[in-house]
Amino acid sequence: MGHFNTQNVTKFDTSETQPVDLISASDDEIETGEIKESRDVNIPVDHALYSMFWQMQNFFSNPVICFDKQQWDVFQKNSTVVLGVFSSYKLEKSGADDDDNGKERVMDSADMGSLIDETDTYFAKYLTNPKLLQLQLNDSQFRRYFLIQFIILCQYITSKTKQRNTSLSDDQTKFVNESQEKCYRLLRETHPKGGHFAESVKHILQRELEWAEWKSESCPNMADLADKQPMQPYKKRPRTTFDPSVIDIGTAELTKLWSIEPDLLSACRNERRRFTPSLADFLRDPIDELDPEQQ
Repeated sequence: MGHFNTQNVTKFDTSETQPVDLISASDDEIETGEIKESRDVNIPVDHALYSMFWQMQNFFSNPVICFDKQQWDVFQKNSTVVLGVFSSYKLEKSGADDDDNGKERVMDSADMGSLIDETDTYFAKYLTNPKLLQLQLNDSQFRRYFLIQFIILCQYITSKTKQRNTSLSDDQTKFVNESQEKCYRLLRETHPKGGHFAESVKHILQRELEWAEWKSESCPNMADLADKQPMQPYKKRPRTTFDPSVIDIGTAELTKLWSIEPDLLSACRNERRRFTPSLADFLRDPIDELDPEQQ
């Protein structure tokens, strides 16, 4: 932790533009054959929100600038507005988010190889056209990208490392922790599989935090960190002794059925168990149905 790709600059339009509202466009503006997405949320996008959203990439690519007083004010203002928009305009779950009807498909090595092309690997860049922001905010995957970046930033600036001499104040730490919890909550509410995705991200970043703290402490021996106290003996459960006089078939109902008759063999020979009907009784109903007078 501490090496950042500061050359990865996200360029966006800094000129003042009119508010963009693509989703609420009239039906006349929709081209022939184009299907209007009714499940998209009509998020009002203006130049202020556009600038605040893409300015956050400067903090994601170089989190150290958050310790500057002036930059912190910008970060706090922008993050409050952007996360507020995410919380106010939540995406609805569509029919395509049913997780393949509850069936998980396991990809084999051949499927993975078809998706990965090592000769065509590059770092993707965001499309920052102002007309695209409203559509991007309606994309669940795009929201996940932003929220994960925000969580990684929060984890870095609140972590305890020897290589960094700067730290946040109590109010700043409180704001970062609350923003991080809000990001996890938004991830859980983002389909598909929001809860599982959020817990997976939290687990991975917790492992990364422990690994970074271990390296910050000059990689101490793991054996020295182990608990040296002897294992406490656990309390054994009392053993139940077998009593042949007590009948226990396994459940109360089975035991009740077993205990109806003391002599099971004589109960099986009981005359009441002979319920085989005679031939005349067996054919009485079909004969009555064939009789015209009975109709």
